[in-house]
Amino acid sequence: MLEQGVEYFERHLSRNDLRRDGKPAPYHGQLSKLLHECWPGASLEETLRKTFLTNSVLCSAVKSGGYHCREVERACCATYLKPTLDALPRAFVLALGKKAARRLRQTGVSPDYCAIHPSSRYSTKQKEKDWERAGSCFRGWLDRL
Repeated sequence: MLEQGVEYFERHLSRNDLRRDGKPAPYHGQLSKLLHECWPGASLEETLRKTFLTNSVLCSAVKSGGYHCREVERACCATYLKPTLDALPRAFVLALGKKAARRLRQTGVSPDYCAIHPSSRYSTKQKEKDWERAGSCFRGWLDRL
């Protein structure tokens, strides 16, 4: 199953053609750029094999990509996100966006870096500069292991 997931994301990320409700999903296409900043020189397949990605809430919204009320958000983060991250105690935690960082902090997890979310309205140049810093921070963390 993992192999199928890697193949699926590698295929769609490399073509930047993932869609949600018929519209381009900017998060996924931009995500490959961020992964390459963390793992320079590695293929997309290699980066996906070395990286654990998860949603910060881990509960489905009423509408896909929609709003979570704070009460549900807190409960889902405490029930699912916190135990998931507790199982990875030495992980580098990179929050993608302010909402993810806030959700992590409310569960007692301090992100190692908070990067601009790939689908944010910041310019591509601003995002890429921030992702370079995130990648540098991550590689520095790796060097200290």
